[in-house]
Amino acid sequence: MRLKLLDLLYRWKNWLVSLFCPSRLERELEIEMQDHLQSLQQEFEREGMSSEVARKAALRGFGNVESLKEDCRDSWRTRFVMDLIRDIRFSVRSLRKSPIFSLAVMITLALCIGANTTILSALYELILKPLPFENSDRIVKVYNVFKGGQRFEESRAGWNQYVDFNEQADMFEGFVLAQSGTKVLNGAEIEFRGVTSDFFDLMGVKPLLGRFFTPEEVYPGPGNVMVLTQTVWENDYSADSNIIGKEIKFLIGPSYTIIGVAPRSIEALYPDVRFFAPYSVTPRALDPRQRTWRNGDLWARLKPGISREMASIQLESVERRAIEEKFSKYLATWDLNPKHFEVGPPHPFKSSLALLQGGALFLVIVGCLNIVNLLLVRAARRCSELAVRHSFGAGGLILARMMLVESLLLTTGGLLAGLLLSWSGLEATSYYLMELFPKAQPVTLSGAVFFWTLLMATVIALIMGLLPLAVLWKSGRIQKMEKNSRSSSISGKTRFLSGSLVILQIGITFALLIGAGLLIRSFRNVLDVDPGFDAVQVVSGYINIYSVYGDKGDWVGGRKRILQAMREIPGVENVSFELGKVAVGNHLNTDRFSIRGGSSNGEAQPDALIKYVDGAFFATMGVDILEGRTFYPGVDELKTSYVIDESFANQYLENRLAIGTEVSREDPPTTNDDWLKVVGDAARTNFQGLEKRDGLPVIYICFEQKPLPAFNVLLRTKRSLGSVIREMQAKLNEIDPKLYLNNATTLDKPLGKLHLDREGLTVMAGVFAGLALLLSVIGIYSTLSYDVQQRQREIGIRSAIGASRGEVLTMILQQGLWKAGIGSALGLLASLFLTRFLENLLFDVTALDPQTYVHTIGFL
Repeated sequence: MRLKLLDLLYRWKNWLVSLFCPSRLERELEIEMQDHLQSLQQEFEREGMSSEVARKAALRGFGNVESLKEDCRDSWRTRFVMDLIRDIRFSVRSLRKSPIFSLAVMITLALCIGANTTILSALYELILKPLPFENSDRIVKVYNVFKGGQRFEESRAGWNQYVDFNEQADMFEGFVLAQSGTKVLNGAEIEFRGVTSDFFDLMGVKPLLGRFFTPEEVYPGPGNVMVLTQTVWENDYSADSNIIGKEIKFLIGPSYTIIGVAPRSIEALYPDVRFFAPYSVTPRALDPRQRTWRNGDLWARLKPGISREMASIQLESVERRAIEEKFSKYLATWDLNPKHFEVGPPHPFKSSLALLQGGALFLVIVGCLNIVNLLLVRAARRCSELAVRHSFGAGGLILARMMLVESLLLTTGGLLAGLLLSWSGLEATSYYLMELFPKAQPVTLSGAVFFWTLLMATVIALIMGLLPLAVLWKSGRIQKMEKNSRSSSISGKTRFLSGSLVILQIGITFALLIGAGLLIRSFRNVLDVDPGFDAVQVVSGYINIYSVYGDKGDWVGGRKRILQAMREIPGVENVSFELGKVAVGNHLNTDRFSIRGGSSNGEAQPDALIKYVDGAFFATMGVDILEGRTFYPGVDELKTSYVIDESFANQYLENRLAIGTEVSREDPPTTNDDWLKVVGDAARTNFQGLEKRDGLPVIYICFEQKPLPAFNVLLRTKRSLGSVIREMQAKLNEIDPKLYLNNATTLDKPLGKLHLDREGLTVMAGVFAGLALLLSVIGIYSTLSYDVQQRQREIGIRSAIGASRGEVLTMILQQGLWKAGIGSALGLLASLFLTRFLENLLFDVTALDPQTYVHTIGFL
């Protein structure tokens, strides 16, 4: 046992020495051989031989020294390591002699790996990362798909739908409902979720402190209780263990009692939420017409062994039966079909990221094809070297090892550079996310994505190393050692394979160019849309006066003093205000309404965007009043009138006059006081973004009908943003030092942020297409360049028998044009299939836009 242990230690010592200090092992071996030779020589000398004769006899008796060295190396079992090190050294010298080739391969790999890792990291962090719950793969979110296939970014579900599904859908362990809401605490607006009592049980979480809600606190309640998130408990309350029972007083509504603390895992669903409250089952929520509530999230957990497709069919059946039996008279215009499922929370970038990941994979394919093409040419040039090695005893495995070592060195360099590029890409991605969602977490390189990147690099290295050798080995050219140097010329089969790879590159590049072209045209069309208001010369800023004017009776006076102070700023033409933090964005609330004398009674009520403004809003924003008037101070401050936009009139009033039409937001209107007259018709505006030009119409309501201490002040001026902001803050300081101006900006910036996702998608698609085009150009050039070198003798003979330069040039160019033509044809067919995945992202352009196709074909 002891001898075995010593032998094992000796072998490990030799492994380590051969790996880190092979020259030392060789010196020791040489010394040992010389000692044996000297001992044998001395023995012969003792027998009476002279030194020279004894030396020769010792060499004859000892045998071949180099052969014995090889036997010793084999007994150490370090031969593979030493040969590998020798191959690494040789490959480094070989690649150093071809710097252009080495850099081309590593840069190609770096671009492909960097782009793929960046997009995959974002896709994993935002979409694919599993939720931190037990059996999270069975937690799904139910979406209602409306007529025409439209799916809202946030699920719309109401109490009636939740109850029916819980009672009849037996393929699920249960359903829960979550409703978004906001509260004002200490002058700041915070977000919460109203959830049903079984919400936490369905997710499989236990309270960190206290308890969760009971069914009695949800319905017929709700109870005035709340559950804090762990982050809020730790940050705002210093992880106070005595927090249970403490009351929180909000600006509006009753006080809430803290009954528990939810663990941090629940924040994976709603990272911005500060607390949870019981779901509010109001009389309106019980109305059949509110079956699909506008901000309800319907979560569910599938039973084991139930697929989403099976569960979808059951939900569809339950929903159709409910509509036919209970709600057909209310929902005749709706085609509810809850067949769309998502694992985990949805993200607005999902489709964009999936498309970018597809583009990144296509880029990897183009890069691999280009690299393989370069390696084929390089291997053909090295055919004589490989044949010589083979003739001296190097078998296929030894040659494969040598080629693999070279490809691994290239791949390692490309991998390291690609990870560095992906780090920069992740920084840019995180910046985009922070611009769109200020509370979003930065995207990082996760362990799963890093493992996938290593696996992809390993596969690429194997392809790079083995495919060129396999092509040459199968052709039999390595096995045939020829003296003629022309034997290294590329064969017809190899030339055909190289040309086929170039054609595939061009085909994929063509498809990427088509996709990028369509997205670029769409983005340009979006930017050409008129927003309907002046987005450049209007400065907005959010002000909360609660800390100064805490008493509700002072809000109006405080607001008037602030507006008057803003009017005193030099260069300010108009000043107004509105409800909300920003004038432009997806923050606008929607509400259903009725038109007196209209046709909406008895059917689903139409929706409109609601905007609370003052009378000077339209002049400040540069929105034209097409008919009627705006709000008059002191006249329209009570619930007496509305202003609508022309889209409202066009969609719902047909040939009726807009002015004087009576509209009600009550559901349903019961008295004459519920009907308010329309006093103005304003031009169409796109406050929710240029792409929403055909979206819901807008109803403007006088701000004083919903007075709050927080509002957005708007200034129309031609002065620079920085100078105006400084003077706005100075005016606030004069009124009270506790007043602050938040989110100050010109409106073109928040308007541009609404299209950052489209801009980012367009830029990345353009970058992928450009890189693919560059790689295809390199592929064509390398193939034709090497082909010309191999055909120098043929070109010389053609020239000698009378061929002109133009004829020779035409012969060469025809090869490239044929490859480009065939590749373009394949790319055209692929584009006809792939562009259908872009249809939801296109704007004022079709997936088969002839102009884009013609320009791409001509360019290639």
